[in-house]
Amino acid sequence: MNRLRGYSLWLDPADPAQSFFSGLIRSLSSAFQTPVFEPHVTLAGQILLPEKEVLSKAKALSAGLKPCELTFEGCETSAAYFKALFLARPQPMAWLRAARDMAVKLFQMPDASYDPHLSLAYGEGIEFKEKFPALKFPVRVPIESLSVMKTEGPVPEWKPTGRYLLGEA
Repeated sequence: MNRLRGYSLWLDPADPAQSFFSGLIRSLSSAFQTPVFEPHVTLAGQILLPEKEVLSKAKALSAGLKPCELTFEGCETSAAYFKALFLARPQPMAWLRAARDMAVKLFQMPDASYDPHLSLAYGEGIEFKEKFPALKFPVRVPIESLSVMKTEGPVPEWKPTGRYLLGEA
C-alpha cells in the first residue's frame, strides 16, 4: 500500500536534525528513485475528519505536549512501503506512548498498534546494502512541533495544513 487517506499527525524534528534528515531523505530518494517526504515520526494517521476539526484538535494536542528529545538506537529495513528504511527503537517510549494515547482520545480513534519510527525511505523491493546511510548511534532527534499533513493519495501529493509548537496554547 503506498496511498493513504485523510490527515496525519507528524512529530517534527527541530533543526539541525530536520535539515540533516531532509537532506538524507532527498539523497536516498535520488539514489533509489523513491518519493521525497519531510522527516517526521507519525503520531497518528488516516484521520477522516473535516480539516477545521483536525486543526483545532491538533492545536489542543500540541499544547498538551512538551518538547522532547528522542533517541533512536538503530537503522532497519522492512518490506512495508512506508518503512523501507527507518530509524528504529525510539526512546523515551513512555513519552511517545503518552502522546499517542492523547491523540487517540482526542481524535476518538481506535487504539491500533503503534510502532513509532523515523522513515528515511519509502518504497518496495529496495536493496540498501551498498548505500546504507552511515549514522552513528544512538541518534538524538529533538522534537518541538506537531504538523498536520493532508496525506491523500500518493506521497508527492501530500501537503502540510498546519504546524504547532509543542507546549504552546
